[in-house]
Amino acid sequence: MEGEAVSGAQLIAQALRAQNIEYMFGIVGIPVTEIAIAAQAVGIKYVGMRNEQAACYAASAVGYLTGRPLIVIGGSSDRNQETMGAFQEFPQVEAGRLYNKLSVRPSSLEVIPAVIEKAVRTSMYGRPGSCYIDIPGDFVNLQVNKSSVKYVECCPPPPISMAEHSAVSKAASVIALSKQPLLIIGKGAAYSHAENNIRKLVDLCGLPFLPTPMAKGIGPDNHPSCVAAARSTALQHADVIILLGARLNWILHFGLPPRYRQDVKVIQIDICAEELGNNVRPAATLLGDINAVTEQSLWLDAGTFGTMGVGLGFAIAAAMVARDRTPGRRVVCIEGDSAFGFSGMEVETICRYNLPIVIIVVNNNGIYTGLDANSWEEMLKFGDPATCVPPVSLLPNAHYEKIMSAFGGKGYFVKTPEELQNALKASLTDKQTPSLINVMINPQSERKKQGPQGIPGIMGPKGEKGRPGPPGVPGMPGPIGWPGPVGPKGLKGDVGPAGVMGPPGRPGPVGQPGPPGPSGLGCCWSGSVTTVCLPGQLTPLYPMDYRLEDGGTCGDGIVQDGEECDDGNALVNDDCIRCRRAYCGDGYKHEGVEDCDGMDFGYLTCRTYLPGSYGKLRCTSYCYIDSTQCRYFT
Repeated sequence: MEGEAVSGAQLIAQALRAQNIEYMFGIVGIPVTEIAIAAQAVGIKYVGMRNEQAACYAASAVGYLTGRPLIVIGGSSDRNQETMGAFQEFPQVEAGRLYNKLSVRPSSLEVIPAVIEKAVRTSMYGRPGSCYIDIPGDFVNLQVNKSSVKYVECCPPPPISMAEHSAVSKAASVIALSKQPLLIIGKGAAYSHAENNIRKLVDLCGLPFLPTPMAKGIGPDNHPSCVAAARSTALQHADVIILLGARLNWILHFGLPPRYRQDVKVIQIDICAEELGNNVRPAATLLGDINAVTEQSLWLDAGTFGTMGVGLGFAIAAAMVARDRTPGRRVVCIEGDSAFGFSGMEVETICRYNLPIVIIVVNNNGIYTGLDANSWEEMLKFGDPATCVPPVSLLPNAHYEKIMSAFGGKGYFVKTPEELQNALKASLTDKQTPSLINVMINPQSERKKQGPQGIPGIMGPKGEKGRPGPPGVPGMPGPIGWPGPVGPKGLKGDVGPAGVMGPPGRPGPVGQPGPPGPSGLGCCWSGSVTTVCLPGQLTPLYPMDYRLEDGGTCGDGIVQDGEECDDGNALVNDDCIRCRRAYCGDGYKHEGVEDCDGMDFGYLTCRTYLPGSYGKLRCTSYCYIDSTQCRYFT
């Protein structure tokens, strides 16, 4: 070892391997290319991604599956160029402190192994979280004598803490006195791999349970005690909530009424002491590892960021782990056409490493809802797509499956259940080739409407039926119907005396209106208006039979026969749309008058608004927000 030199890149790779790091995801370039090469040399599997965001998604998913949280290594400018305007110079360490448990820059090559060990240990101990290590560009190829390096061993596994026995007993008493308890399973429970003990607890006690998005799979969705299909009703009527590694954040409506009972009791089980008591004062708190505390509880007999586009990054991570640990298993990634757009080029990554992934793109031509091909063509007749196409619309019938085919995988474009069945069978049978199934659905399809199902009855004495729950909340409103075909152009008027133009001809016959969408809830309004839209009514208070003539006079800035207004533009957020006054239910948000309307983004924001989370609420008889008679005012 005496006199042997080692580079910074080699030190980083060796230190990562010493900490049992198995996978590395990233995009190489100056100054980190040598680090990826060195990582492969020591046996770390390097996956070159096409997007840094997707690389972080993949690495975080591996951490979620293996219990080794994300470690981010970033290259920065050379030390002797600081404050000189160096290439990509930025205070990365300072910025990283806002988002990581540890953000650090090694002071020398000799301490790199110790810094990496501390980052790995910090990421695992306590509440898991990412750590950032900043590497100056000149460190990568710089060399030092191996004998001067401070090498460290792999950090021990994180200590497992259990809750106090008195706290466990108190929680047991609260549960024993409850009539409608509900177990909410969070990301922390999944991370601690507590699925076996949680299933035992559910089966032993007959507890209804609700998994949060990141806890899917801890209990099967078809389990008789799973209330995911009646989520809103279950939350509203539970008298005791047991939080297993779940936070009362926006996903769980902060634990506040009207989503919960006013007198609901909360039992909170979490590894992070600072999380206990957030938003709601708990009736009992159990501080400790979720798996260990759940095992403690068996004797009683009694995860948040809504980031889009995580699918492909997660799928790549799962496929890498599955290929190593459960060969022959396929990974199925289901996402919408909007989400696919975030990281679509990772299809090339999937094909490059020949990963066993089946991607199913649920394609409705839009971010929320879209347009069919005919409606898209009609919309383009009104002018530039940038001014007339709804912002939530994407190109109709996009052939995403051809992206997979272009890189050597198999692509399927399906429109019928039979075609989908055949594509799934072919994709799952071929375990060697990645595939993408592009599933076309109704462009106006929305989330499944909530039915009247109540919370399942709590298990009572043998032979007695549990108390049925009350009806669920109303479903979402249906989409508004699209306009019918344009009527034929009217005849041209007679020419007047020489030098004076005669009056324009009368409009041609009116086209038939398209079928209206199903009746939904009312529209939200702001300010004083002369026309109103009552709850349950999406029909305007004047006829809808006027249609723009193809090549007619609408848009010339002159109000003529058959027109209510003509402002000479094609804007859809003012008070004159297609030469008619804007009205409630026309599908366009009138700025300064309507809070929401139709299929624009404001409408969706309004319909999914959580009472109490933003701004002030005022009650009105004209609109509903999230099933309460309140409006949202900024």
